[in-house]
Amino acid sequence: MSELRWYAAYTRPRHEGAVATSLDRRGYGVLFPRYRMVRKWSDRVKQVDAPLFPSYIFVQCDAGKRLPVLQTPGLIYLVSNDNGPLPVPEVEVENLRRAMFGQARMEPTPFLNTGDRVCICRGPLAGLQGILLAQRSGLRVVISVQMLARSVAVEIEGAWLEKAVLLPAVERQ
Repeated sequence: MSELRWYAAYTRPRHEGAVATSLDRRGYGVLFPRYRMVRKWSDRVKQVDAPLFPSYIFVQCDAGKRLPVLQTPGLIYLVSNDNGPLPVPEVEVENLRRAMFGQARMEPTPFLNTGDRVCICRGPLAGLQGILLAQRSGLRVVISVQMLARSVAVEIEGAWLEKAVLLPAVERQ
């Protein structure tokens, strides 16, 4: 008995579109989430579509008959564990599909949890570090000034944050 499920497929860098087109032409269900971004060159500014999950697409197939999928040029592997390919929950695929086709404004955001130490990598506060306090429509970050023993909560665009790299503490002399 064949069971079609959704799987995350890892592709060669910048081959997501070609892999998605190839799989679609062969009759597989494909979801290739993209978002609109502004790209700047030295001589122009242009809006382009970029992969929402770089090097990943989603393909609907039977895990027992995955060899033709794996033979697609540019596709490296299906995300798996020791027991084989891991299906993506149908609700997550449906949420992505609804967001894409509902014309929702999407952009990649780091996978962060409340309480994570974060670094603001873009915007007017670039370079500051803080702790992710809450995730609502905007991400709320607490920025602390230890010398003054004060903190400030700031709403930040999700795309402006990265998980902070913790460096070893410097000993005071």
